[in-house]
Amino acid sequence: MIDDTTKQKLLKELEKSGNVWSSCLKLNIHRSTYYRWKKTDKKFGRTANTMERHGRENMCDIAKHALMLNVKDKKMDAIKYVLGHYDPLFKRNQTSNVVIVHKKESPMLNMPIKTLEDLFDDDAERAHQKSLELQKKFTGSGKIIPNKPDGNPIEFHELIKYEAYIEDWQRCQKQNKSTDTADSMSETDKPTIAHQENQMPSDNLNSNSASQDTRQDNNT
Repeated sequence: MIDDTTKQKLLKELEKSGNVWSSCLKLNIHRSTYYRWKKTDKKFGRTANTMERHGRENMCDIAKHALMLNVKDKKMDAIKYVLGHYDPLFKRNQTSNVVIVHKKESPMLNMPIKTLEDLFDDDAERAHQKSLELQKKFTGSGKIIPNKPDGNPIEFHELIKYEAYIEDWQRCQKQNKSTDTADSMSETDKPTIAHQENQMPSDNLNSNSASQDTRQDNNT
Protein backbone atom coordinates (compact mmCIF):
# COMPACT_ATOMS: atom_id res chain seq x y z
CA MET A 1 0.00 0.00 0.00
CA ILE A 2 1.31 3.42 -0.96
CA ASP A 3 1.47 5.82 1.97
CA ASP A 4 1.82 9.60 2.24
CA THR A 5 5.62 9.27 2.37
CA THR A 6 5.62 7.98 -1.21
CA LYS A 7 3.43 10.89 -2.27
CA GLN A 8 5.82 13.37 -0.67
CA LYS A 9 8.78 11.77 -2.44
CA LEU A 10 6.90 12.05 -5.72
CA LEU A 11 6.19 15.73 -5.09
CA LYS A 12 9.90 16.37 -4.49
CA GLU A 13 10.77 14.66 -7.76
CA LEU A 14 8.18 16.74 -9.57
CA GLU A 15 9.72 19.90 -8.15
CA LYS A 16 13.08 18.99 -9.68
CA SER A 17 11.98 18.65 -13.29
CA GLY A 18 8.22 19.07 -13.58
CA ASN A 19 8.13 15.91 -15.69
CA VAL A 20 5.47 13.44 -14.55
CA TRP A 21 6.82 10.45 -16.47
CA SER A 22 10.41 10.64 -15.16
CA SER A 23 9.26 11.40 -11.59
CA CYS A 24 6.92 8.39 -11.51
CA LEU A 25 9.58 6.18 -13.08
CA LYS A 26 12.08 6.93 -10.31
CA LEU A 27 9.58 5.81 -7.66
CA ASN A 28 8.23 2.89 -9.71
CA ILE A 29 4.75 4.43 -9.85
CA HIS A 30 2.53 4.35 -12.90
CA ARG A 31 1.36 7.68 -14.27
CA SER A 32 -2.26 6.61 -14.08
CA THR A 33 -1.80 6.22 -10.32
CA TYR A 34 -0.46 9.75 -10.05
CA TYR A 35 -3.39 11.21 -11.98
CA ARG A 36 -5.83 9.18 -9.87
CA TRP A 37 -4.31 10.66 -6.71
CA LYS A 38 -4.71 14.14 -8.11
CA LYS A 39 -8.37 13.43 -8.83
CA THR A 40 -9.23 11.80 -5.52
CA ASP A 41 -7.00 13.90 -3.23
CA LYS A 42 -7.72 17.58 -3.87
CA LYS A 43 -4.99 18.82 -1.53
CA PHE A 44 -2.42 16.55 -3.17
CA GLY A 45 -3.65 17.69 -6.58
CA ARG A 46 -3.13 21.38 -5.79
CA THR A 47 0.33 20.72 -4.37
CA ALA A 48 1.24 18.53 -7.35
CA ASN A 49 0.26 21.28 -9.80
CA THR A 50 2.45 23.73 -7.89
CA MET A 51 5.39 21.30 -7.90
CA GLU A 52 5.00 20.70 -11.64
CA ARG A 53 5.15 24.45 -12.27
CA HIS A 54 8.21 24.85 -10.05
CA GLY A 55 9.87 21.92 -11.78
CA ARG A 56 9.31 23.43 -15.23
CA GLU A 57 10.76 26.72 -14.00
CA ASN A 58 13.80 24.88 -12.66
CA MET A 59 14.32 23.11 -15.98
CA CYS A 60 14.07 26.44 -17.78
CA ASP A 61 16.77 27.84 -15.50
CA ILE A 62 18.97 24.84 -16.24
CA ALA A 63 18.36 25.25 -19.97
CA LYS A 64 19.22 28.96 -19.80
CA HIS A 65 22.42 28.15 -17.96
CA ALA A 66 23.34 25.58 -20.61
CA LEU A 67 22.54 28.14 -23.31
CA MET A 68 24.88 30.66 -21.73
CA LEU A 69 27.62 28.02 -21.55
CA ASN A 70 27.19 27.37 -25.27
CA VAL A 71 27.40 31.10 -25.95
CA LYS A 72 30.64 31.26 -23.96
CA ASP A 73 31.93 28.34 -26.03
CA LYS A 74 31.13 30.42 -29.14
CA LYS A 75 28.51 27.98 -30.43
CA MET A 76 26.92 29.85 -33.34
CA ASP A 77 23.43 28.35 -32.91
CA ALA A 78 23.30 29.52 -29.31
CA ILE A 79 24.59 32.97 -30.25
CA LYS A 80 21.94 33.34 -32.96
CA TYR A 81 19.22 32.23 -30.55
CA VAL A 82 20.19 34.72 -27.86
CA LEU A 83 20.54 37.63 -30.27
CA GLY A 84 17.33 36.74 -32.09
CA HIS A 85 15.29 36.64 -28.88
CA TYR A 86 16.88 39.29 -26.67
CA ASP A 87 18.55 41.91 -28.86
CA PRO A 88 16.14 44.35 -30.59
CA LEU A 89 18.66 44.85 -33.40
CA PHE A 90 18.59 41.17 -34.36
CA LYS A 91 15.09 40.27 -33.21
CA ARG A 92 12.73 39.52 -36.06
CA ASN A 93 9.50 41.45 -36.07
CA GLN A 94 6.38 39.53 -37.00
CA THR A 95 5.20 41.06 -40.25
CA SER A 96 2.52 38.56 -41.18
CA ASN A 97 -0.19 36.51 -39.54
CA VAL A 98 -0.28 33.91 -42.30
CA VAL A 99 -1.41 30.51 -41.08
CA ILE A 100 -0.41 27.42 -43.06
CA VAL A 101 -3.22 24.89 -43.45
CA HIS A 102 -3.76 21.89 -45.69
CA LYS A 103 -7.21 22.89 -46.87
CA LYS A 104 -8.64 26.24 -47.83
CA GLU A 105 -11.85 25.42 -46.00
CA SER A 106 -10.93 26.83 -42.61
CA PRO A 107 -12.93 28.40 -39.78
CA MET A 108 -10.32 31.20 -39.56
CA LEU A 109 -12.03 33.28 -42.24
CA ASN A 110 -10.70 36.61 -40.96
CA MET A 111 -7.06 35.63 -41.45
CA PRO A 112 -5.10 35.29 -44.70
CA ILE A 113 -4.81 31.64 -45.62
CA LYS A 114 -2.08 29.91 -47.60
CA THR A 115 -1.97 26.21 -48.21
CA LEU A 116 1.20 24.21 -48.69
CA GLU A 117 0.34 24.06 -52.38
CA ASP A 118 0.24 27.87 -52.47
CA LEU A 119 3.69 28.03 -50.91
CA PHE A 120 5.05 25.56 -53.47
CA ASP A 121 3.53 27.64 -56.28
CA ASP A 122 5.08 30.81 -54.88
CA ASP A 123 8.47 29.14 -54.65
CA ALA A 124 8.20 27.86 -58.23
CA GLU A 125 7.29 31.33 -59.47
CA ARG A 126 10.27 32.88 -57.69
CA ALA A 127 12.56 30.24 -59.19
CA HIS A 128 11.16 30.91 -62.68
CA GLN A 129 11.73 34.66 -62.36
CA LYS A 130 15.25 34.06 -61.09
CA SER A 131 15.97 31.77 -64.05
CA LEU A 132 14.74 34.45 -66.47
CA GLU A 133 17.08 36.99 -64.89
CA LEU A 134 20.03 34.59 -65.12
CA GLN A 135 19.23 33.72 -68.74
CA LYS A 136 19.28 37.41 -69.65
CA LYS A 137 22.49 37.92 -67.70
CA PHE A 138 24.35 34.95 -69.18
CA THR A 139 23.29 35.45 -72.81
CA GLY A 140 23.54 39.24 -73.09
CA SER A 141 26.30 40.99 -75.10
CA GLY A 142 26.98 37.89 -77.16
CA LYS A 143 27.72 35.67 -74.19
CA ILE A 144 27.11 31.93 -74.36
CA ILE A 145 26.14 29.41 -71.73
CA PRO A 146 28.61 26.50 -71.49
CA ASN A 147 27.75 22.84 -71.22
CA LYS A 148 27.80 21.06 -67.91
CA PRO A 149 31.02 19.33 -66.84
CA ASP A 150 29.60 16.06 -68.18
CA GLY A 151 29.10 17.64 -71.61
CA ASN A 152 25.31 17.92 -71.48
CA PRO A 153 23.69 21.33 -72.06
CA ILE A 154 22.47 23.35 -69.09
CA GLU A 155 18.68 23.52 -69.18
CA PHE A 156 16.67 26.62 -68.33
CA HIS A 157 15.53 25.25 -64.98
CA GLU A 158 19.15 24.39 -64.08
CA LEU A 159 20.49 27.94 -64.40
CA ILE A 160 20.12 28.61 -60.67
CA LYS A 161 21.97 25.42 -59.78
CA TYR A 162 24.86 26.17 -62.16
CA GLU A 163 24.96 29.95 -61.62
CA ALA A 164 28.42 29.99 -60.02
CA TYR A 165 29.75 27.49 -62.58
CA ILE A 166 28.58 29.63 -65.51
CA GLU A 167 30.00 32.81 -63.99
CA ASP A 168 33.42 31.20 -63.51
CA TRP A 169 33.40 29.78 -67.04
CA GLN A 170 32.48 33.09 -68.66
CA ARG A 171 35.06 34.91 -66.55
CA CYS A 172 37.77 32.52 -67.74
CA GLN A 173 36.63 32.94 -71.34
CA LYS A 174 36.86 36.71 -71.01
CA GLN A 175 40.36 36.51 -69.53
CA ASN A 176 41.51 34.12 -72.28
CA LYS A 177 40.09 36.42 -74.94
CA SER A 178 41.93 39.39 -73.46
CA THR A 179 45.17 37.39 -73.39
CA ASP A 180 44.73 36.27 -77.02
CA THR A 181 44.08 39.87 -78.10
CA ALA A 182 47.23 41.06 -76.35
CA ASP A 183 49.29 38.28 -77.98
CA SER A 184 47.83 39.12 -81.38
CA MET A 185 48.80 42.77 -81.00
CA SER A 186 52.33 41.76 -80.02
CA GLU A 187 52.66 39.54 -83.08
CA THR A 188 51.46 42.40 -85.30
CA ASP A 189 54.09 44.75 -83.90
CA LYS A 190 56.98 42.33 -84.30
CA PRO A 191 57.31 42.46 -88.15
CA THR A 192 57.35 46.26 -88.05
CA ILE A 193 60.20 46.26 -85.57
CA ALA A 194 62.06 43.64 -87.56
CA HIS A 195 61.55 45.63 -90.75
CA GLN A 196 62.95 48.74 -89.12
CA GLU A 197 65.93 46.79 -87.87
CA ASN A 198 66.50 45.34 -91.35
CA GLN A 199 66.31 48.80 -92.91
CA MET A 200 69.03 50.20 -90.70
CA PRO A 201 71.97 48.45 -92.50
CA SER A 202 70.59 49.56 -95.88
CA ASP A 203 70.46 53.17 -94.73
CA ASN A 204 73.99 52.88 -93.45
CA LEU A 205 75.15 51.48 -96.82
CA ASN A 206 73.54 54.36 -98.68
CA SER A 207 75.21 56.81 -96.31
CA ASN A 208 78.60 55.15 -96.77
CA SER A 209 78.21 55.19 -100.58
CA ALA A 210 77.40 58.89 -100.54
CA SER A 211 80.46 59.59 -98.41
CA GLN A 212 82.72 57.66 -100.81
CA ASP A 213 81.34 59.55 -103.81
CA THR A 214 82.00 62.85 -102.06
CA ARG A 215 85.59 61.89 -101.30
CA GLN A 216 86.17 60.83 -104.93
CA ASP A 217 84.86 64.18 -106.20
CA ASN A 218 87.17 66.05 -103.84
CA ASN A 219 90.18 64.05 -105.00
CA THR A 220 89.34 64.79 -108.59
